[in-house]
Order: sequence, then structure tokens, then C-alpha cells
Amino acid sequence: MKTFLRRFWWFFLLLGLLLGVLALVLLWRTGWLNPNQVNASPAPTTIPLDEYTTVGELHLPPGFFIQTFASGLDGPRMLALGPHQQLYVTERGAGRVVRLEDRDGDGIAEHVIPVAAELRAPSGLAFHPN
Repeated sequence: MKTFLRRFWWFFLLLGLLLGVLALVLLWRTGWLNPNQVNASPAPTTIPLDEYTTVGELHLPPGFFIQTFASGLDGPRMLALGPHQQLYVTERGAGRVVRLEDRDGDGIAEHVIPVAAELRAPSGLAFHPN
């Protein structure tokens, strides 16, 4: 085996160089190494501004509406849907996390249920899959 390697070392060196150059060319053509190529997604469809509905400072596209789901919260910061599609909110002012429940399905939360209290300025929510 050693004689074979001593005899054909140049072949393996050339093969390695060829594979390296081929990899660089492929990376360049796919845009990984080409700083001039931009792989941008197409621009989103826009709606002309004259078709928007204005509510205060919010501009809503046609077919959208806005309403208050819950009120009386003390400095709400973050929202997240829990594992059972219930809405959780961090209240920085009150130092707690609450669950908002809309039991009758009218789009307005009737119940504010504390799930964590005595927190110091909670600002994020995350749920473990289990």
C-alpha cells in the first residue's frame, strides 16, 4: 500500500484540488460565495393606500377589522397562544402572566386568569412542547 501511495501521490493531490475547485465553482454559482447575487424573494403584493380603512393611526386593508379583545390590563407587553390555543399575556406593570378566555366566542375576553404572579417585569412567553 505504501508503494502505491508513493507512486500515485500526485494523482490524489490533483484529484483533491479538482474537487476543491469544483466545490468553489458550485458555491459561487448558487450564490453562497457571490456577494453580487441576491436571492431575494419576490416583493409582496401591495394594496393601494386609497383602499385602506383608517382607524386612529392604524390602516387596515379591505376585509380586515379591528376590535378590543381585552381591556384593563396593566402594561401588557407580549402575547402568545398556548398549547390549547388560549391567549396568554405578560403584564409588566402587574408583574404577572395572565390567560385571557373568551368562553362565549363573541371575540371579547370575559375572564382574565393569572397563571404566574410576583414576577419582575415579565417581557416574554414561551411554551415547551410537552
